[in-house]
Amino acid sequence: MFNPFARFEPGFIPGFRNLKKRYLVLQTFKRENNLFKDPAKSYVIVTHYDNPGGAKEHLNAVKEDKFAQLMDLENAIDRNRLLEMLSINSAYIVYSILDANPKTTKNAIDKIFKYKIQKYISNNTQWRIGREQTVVPSLETTFGELFVILKSSGQTIRVKLEELEAL
Repeated sequence: MFNPFARFEPGFIPGFRNLKKRYLVLQTFKRENNLFKDPAKSYVIVTHYDNPGGAKEHLNAVKEDKFAQLMDLENAIDRNRLLEMLSINSAYIVYSILDANPKTTKNAIDKIFKYKIQKYISNNTQWRIGREQTVVPSLETTFGELFVILKSSGQTIRVKLEELEAL
């Protein structure tokens, strides 16, 4: 599975606090499913918000997830819990929805998924893309889930990345 997300580092905490992104939603991270995955660890991903409403909406959307929780970086107990999760001996590997390398991610979407995107468009849309036309893919994260946004000739489609990966 394609994983553009960065590992969450302790230095992110003061950074998010400075940016007023104090609310974090944690949930299971499914994209870290590779040969090097540590089976003894639980993988979680953190989405950051500047308002409690957006964070609560996200939490409600993933409430069935066993790791779903809301943290407030202005709360010392929550900060310490997150720091514990980031420690080397922790039972967790924590990711952030921050893109580890946007240029690499863009290249991957443009190249790795090029034929899958063409196949998806051919099988699931009425779009007829001529040689002079281009489809512009981009990534978007919603409630911890990756979507590919496809745009062509003023039309837009939003597709789960896992759907493209399955093609």
